[in-house]
Amino acid sequence: MKIPKFVKFGGRRVRVRFVNLMDKGKTVGQICLRSGKLRLARFIIEKKKGTKRKIQIGKHCHEQSFLHEVLHGIDIVWNGYTLTEEQIENMAEGLYQFIKDNPKVFND
Repeated sequence: MKIPKFVKFGGRRVRVRFVNLMDKGKTVGQICLRSGKLRLARFIIEKKKGTKRKIQIGKHCHEQSFLHEVLHGIDIVWNGYTLTEEQIENMAEGLYQFIKDNPKVFND
């Protein structure tokens, strides 16, 4: 899957950017339609037994997080922001697996 530099939700153009860390290393993705930004973190901070370490996020996680944020955008624009975080996460996982299992569905 190729993560584009821009996506559109209805008439709203959203810029997709990779950043090093978000939310002190806790968050992988975030979308804000007002500012027109969808951000994906390159790293997260893992805490274990009182120590912290910076972990690079892999391609699979970026792709699924991108779909997760896209579903939030769709929910906001066309569904009145009614889905829970758990519903979005479940649908993102399902959509990601569907795309991986059926790549020709989206080819022209």
